[in-house]
Amino acid sequence: MRLTSLRLSGFKSFVDPTSLGLNRQLMGIVGPNGCGKSNVIDAVRWVLGESRASELRGENMHDVIFNGSGTRKPAGRASVELVFDNSAGRLGGPWAQYAELSVKRVLSRDGQSVYSINNQVVRRKDVHDLFLGTGLGPRAYAIIGQGMITRVIESKPEELRTFLEEAAGVSKYRERRRETEGRLSDARENLARVEDIRLEIEQRIGTLTEQAAVARTFQEKSLLRKERQALLLALRRHEALTTLSRHQGERNAVQTELEGLSARLTGAALEAEQARPALDSTASELQRAQAALFEVNTKIAGQEAEDRAQQQIRDRALQSQGVLALTLERLTQEREEVESLLLRAQEEGLAATAALAAQGERVEHARAALSPLEERAQSAAMSLSELRATLAAAEAESRSLLTRQEEAQQNQARLAQRLKEIETAISSLEVLSPDALSDARTQQERALTEHQEARSALDRLTSELAGAEASLVSAQSNDVHAQNQAGQARAQLQAQASLLHQMEAKGQQTEWLEARSVSHTQRLWTQLSVADGWQTAVGAALSERLSAVALSNLAEVLSFTSNPPSRVVFFEPPRGDTLAPSDSLATKVEGADVAAETARRWLASFRVIESLAQAIDRRGELGADELFVTREGHLIGRHALTLHGESDDDGSGLLAQRDAVRGLQIKVNEAEAEAEISRAALLRAEQALAAARTSLKQAQQSEERLRGQAHEAELFVVRLQERADRLASQSAELARAQSGLQAELAQNLGHLERLAAEARASAQAAQSFRDQIEASASESELASQALSAAREILSNTEREQQDLRLAERSAQEQCSRYEAQKVELARRQEESEERQAAAQAELQSALDALAQSALQSLLASRIEHEQGLLAARQAAEAASDVVRQLDERRLSIEREALPLRERLSQSDVAIAGAQATIDQLDQQLSEQEVDIVSVVAGWPNGLPPPDLPKANALSAEVSRLSRDIESLGSVNLTALDELEQAREREGFLKAQAADLFLAVETLEDAISKIDRESRALLQSTYDSVNDNLSRLFPTLFGGGDARLVLTGEEILDSGLQVMAQPPGKRNTSIHLLSGGEKTLTATALVFALFQLNPAPFCLLDEVDAPLDDTNTERLCGLIREMSAKTQFIFITHNKITMEMAEHLVGVTMQEQGVSRLVAVDLEAAHAFGQEAA
Repeated sequence: MRLTSLRLSGFKSFVDPTSLGLNRQLMGIVGPNGCGKSNVIDAVRWVLGESRASELRGENMHDVIFNGSGTRKPAGRASVELVFDNSAGRLGGPWAQYAELSVKRVLSRDGQSVYSINNQVVRRKDVHDLFLGTGLGPRAYAIIGQGMITRVIESKPEELRTFLEEAAGVSKYRERRRETEGRLSDARENLARVEDIRLEIEQRIGTLTEQAAVARTFQEKSLLRKERQALLLALRRHEALTTLSRHQGERNAVQTELEGLSARLTGAALEAEQARPALDSTASELQRAQAALFEVNTKIAGQEAEDRAQQQIRDRALQSQGVLALTLERLTQEREEVESLLLRAQEEGLAATAALAAQGERVEHARAALSPLEERAQSAAMSLSELRATLAAAEAESRSLLTRQEEAQQNQARLAQRLKEIETAISSLEVLSPDALSDARTQQERALTEHQEARSALDRLTSELAGAEASLVSAQSNDVHAQNQAGQARAQLQAQASLLHQMEAKGQQTEWLEARSVSHTQRLWTQLSVADGWQTAVGAALSERLSAVALSNLAEVLSFTSNPPSRVVFFEPPRGDTLAPSDSLATKVEGADVAAETARRWLASFRVIESLAQAIDRRGELGADELFVTREGHLIGRHALTLHGESDDDGSGLLAQRDAVRGLQIKVNEAEAEAEISRAALLRAEQALAAARTSLKQAQQSEERLRGQAHEAELFVVRLQERADRLASQSAELARAQSGLQAELAQNLGHLERLAAEARASAQAAQSFRDQIEASASESELASQALSAAREILSNTEREQQDLRLAERSAQEQCSRYEAQKVELARRQEESEERQAAAQAELQSALDALAQSALQSLLASRIEHEQGLLAARQAAEAASDVVRQLDERRLSIEREALPLRERLSQSDVAIAGAQATIDQLDQQLSEQEVDIVSVVAGWPNGLPPPDLPKANALSAEVSRLSRDIESLGSVNLTALDELEQAREREGFLKAQAADLFLAVETLEDAISKIDRESRALLQSTYDSVNDNLSRLFPTLFGGGDARLVLTGEEILDSGLQVMAQPPGKRNTSIHLLSGGEKTLTATALVFALFQLNPAPFCLLDEVDAPLDDTNTERLCGLIREMSAKTQFIFITHNKITMEMAEHLVGVTMQEQGVSRLVAVDLEAAHAFGQEAA
C-alpha cells in the first residue's frame, strides 16, 4: 500500500487546485520559510480526521480555509484528497476489493464537514476505522510534525502506550472492546428496565385479574338477562296473538248485526230525501230575499262612506290652509335672519382683509431678523470643523502607539508558544457545559414528572372508561324505553286512524263515489276546522251535509245520478260573502277556504246558546228558519226540540275522531323525536366509550414510553456525573502545568506596560481636544438653537398669515352661501302661496259634493226588501218542519245502530292495539337481534309449556338481573383482553430478560477474549519493539543502550517510559539528554515501531533540524534502509537530507499568501546531466 497523490484546493495557502504526485519512496519537500511547506503535513493530518484546531496551527477549524490575500478573495471551502494504491489489499474490511482508494474531506464556511471514500459519503469514524492497525491516523506515529519528536519523548506513559498499541495493531481491538463495553452497559440497562417493566406488569396483572372477574360476571349476567328478555317478549307476543284472535271473532259478529240495521236506515233516508226539494225551493227564495236586502244595505253603506270621504276632504283642505299660512310666516322670518347673517359675514371679510395686510408686514420683519443668526451659526460650524481636524491628528498618533503596542503583544505571543502547547492539551479535553449536569438533572426531574402525570392520566382515563360504560348502559335503557313509548304511540295512532277510516267508509257511499272518480278528500269534514268544544254542535247541525262532496260545478252530478246507495250531498264553491249574526254557529268555523265558507253559509241560521234551559226560554226570538244549538248538539226551534244522544251517528264523531287522530299524530311525532334523541344519546355514549378506550390505550403506550425515558434520563445523569469528575481531574493536572508557564510570561509584561502608559498619555491629549470640541459644539449648538428659534418665529408668523387668508376666504364663502339661501327662501315662499290657492279650490269642491247626496231614497228601498224577506222566511220554516220530522225518524234508526258501531269501533281499537303490541314486540325482538323462531322452537304446538314461568316472574327476574348488573358498578369491559395482553407481554418480557442475560454473558466472554488476545499481542509487540530499539539506537548513536519500561504490572493498563543512555553516559532520565539526543532517541523509537508494523507512509517535518551533519547522515542512512517497506515524505532545509531524496518538490510563494509547487525528479535530472556531459 502506497500514497500515490495528494490533491489540495482552498486549504490554507493552497488556494488553487494543486496535485502533488507521490510516485517515489523518498519524496523531499523544500522551500523558504513561510512558503507553506508544513501545510502539506497539516493537510494529510486534517483529511485523516484531525479535529483539534491547535494541531493544525489554528484557532478554529475554519482557519484551514483560505482567508484571502491582497489580490484574492477568501475561498468558500477547503478540500483535501489522498489517493492510495491498495493493489496488495492491505486495507481490509469492505474496501479491500478496491485496488485504488480515495479519501477526501471537504469543509465549507457554513460549518459542514463531509468525508468520502471513493466518492461515497461516510462518517469520520469510518475513515478512522479504515486505517486502524496501519499506523495511520491524525495522532499516529506515522505523521511527525514540528515539535512532535520532543512531545514523543516527553509524553506521559499513558500517551506513549498509544504508539505501542498502534504498532501492535490492537487499537482496533481496543475500539471493539469499547464498543462491546458500551453494548454490555446498554444490555445491563435494558435488563434493569425490562425487570422494572415486568414488576409493573405483575402489579397490573393483579389489578386486571380482579377487574376481569367483575367483567366476566357482567357478561354472564348480561347474557342471561338477554335470554330472559327474549323469552319474556316471546311470551307477551303469544298473549297478544291470542287477544287479537278473540277480538277479531267478536268484530265479525257485530258486523253481521249492523248490516241489518243499515238496510232499514237506507229506506228512511230515501223518504227524507224526497221531501227535501220543497225545502230547498223555499230556502232559495229566502236566500234571494236576503241577497236583495244585502245589496240595498251595501248601497246605503257605500253612500254613507262617500259622504264621509267628502267631509274628510273638506276638513283636510281647511287644515292645509292653516299649515300653509304658518309656513309663509316661518319663511318670512328665515329670510330676514339670512339677510342679517349676510351683512355680518360681509363685515367679517373686510376685517380679515385688513388684518392680513398687517400680518404681511410682520412676516417681512421676521425674515430680515433671520439672516444675522444664519451667519453666526455658520461661523460656529467652521470653528468646530477645525478642532475636529486637530483631534484627528492626535488620534492618528494614538493609533501609532497602539500599533507599537500590538507589535509588542505579538512578541509576547511568540514567548507564549510553550504555553500554547499546554493550552492545546487543555483545549483537547472534552468541554462539558457547566449547566450540562444541571440540565440533565432537570431533564430527569421533568421525565419523572411527565411519567407521574402520565400515570395519573392513565388512572383518570380508566375511571372515565368505567363512567363511559355506565353511561352506555344507561343510554341503552333510555333508548329501549323511548322506543317502547314511540311504538305504543304509533299503535294508538294506527288504531284510531283505522277507526277513522272505518267510520268514513261505512255504508256504500265511499265505494259509489270512488267508482265515479270522486276522492274522499273532497268531503267537507276532511277540510273543516271547528273551534274546540263545538264539534258535536256542528255535527248535529250539518248532519249528512258534514260528508258533502265538493264539486267545481253542480252540473257535474248529472253524469252519475244513477243508483246512489243513500243520500249524498254535493256543493259548489259559494259566491259572495255570508252574512251571519255574531251568535251564529257559523262563527265557530275557522279558516277562509271553500269548505269553511260553505259550512258558514249552511250554519248561518243556527244560533249558539250555552244551555238547553236558556234556549227554551228564548225560542221566541228565533226566526222561521232559525234554530238554537247547544255544545251538546241539542237543536231547539220555535215549536220543536231535538235532543242529541251519545249514540247519534250524525257525523260529529268524524270530527272528534279526526281531531283525535291529529292529536295522536302530534304525540307520535313527539315520541319519535324523543326516540331519535335517545338513539343519538346512545350513539354518543358508544362513541364516547370507543374514544375512552382509544385514549386509555394511547395513555398506556405513553406511560410505558415515559417510564423508559425517565429510566434513561437517570442513567444519563449517572454517566454525565462520572464524565464530569474525570474531566475535572484532567483539567486540574493541566492547570498546574499552565500556571508554571504563566509565571514565566509575567516577566515579559514590563515593556507592554510602558507602551500602555504612552498610549494613555496620547489618549489624554486626544481627550483634551475632545473637550475643546465639546465646548465649540456647545457654542455651535447655541447658535443653532437661536437660528431654530428665529425660524420658528418666522414659521409661526407665516402660519398666522395663512390662517388670516383662510378666514378671509371663509367670510367670502359665507357671503355667497347666504346669498343663495336668500334666493331659495324667496322661491319657497312663492310655492307656498300657490299651494294655499289650490287648497281653497279643493275645499269649495268638497262643499258642493255634500249638497248632492242620495242617501234618503236608499233607506226607503231597504224597508220594502225587509218585508219581502219576512214572508220568504215563514215559507221556509213550514218546509223545514216537514223535513225535520223525516230526519228524526232516520235518526231514531241510527241511534239503534250506534251501540253496535261503538262495539265495532271498540273491537277495531282492540284489534289495532293488539296488532300494534305485536309490531312493537317484533321491533324489540329485531333490535335485540332475537330469532323468535328459535325461541319458540321447543314449545309444543306453538303453545308455551306448562312449566314455563309467567310473564310477571320473567319480568321480575329481568329486573333483578338489571339490579345485579348495576350493583357491579363501573365495569372495565376491556379487562379480559387487557389481562390476556398483559400476560402475553409478561411472557415476552421474561423471554427478553433471558435473552438479555445470555447477551450479557456473551459480551463478558467477548471482553475477556479481547483482553487475552490484546494482552498477548501487546506483550509480543513490546518485546519486539524493545529488540528493534536496542538495535537501532546504537546505529544512530554509534553505541549506547535504550529500552522501553512498563510502569505497571498489567500491560493493558500500564504506561511506558523510554530509558536511553547514549555512549559514555549513565543518565537516569531521558529529560537529561540534549535536544539532538532526544531527537535521535525519538527517531529510533519511531523507526522501531515502523519495523514492527510499517505504516504505508511516513511524514517527517524538519525532524533533522536539531542534528549535526554526522547525525543527519546516520538518520538518512536509516531512512534509506527503511524506505524499502515504507514511503517517506520529508520536509527539510538540510542539504544532506535533500541529497537523499529521489524526487524533490519545491514550494514557492511568488504571489503573497498563495503557495505553488515545483517538482524535480532527481534521477531524471542526473540522467539528463550525464547525457549533456
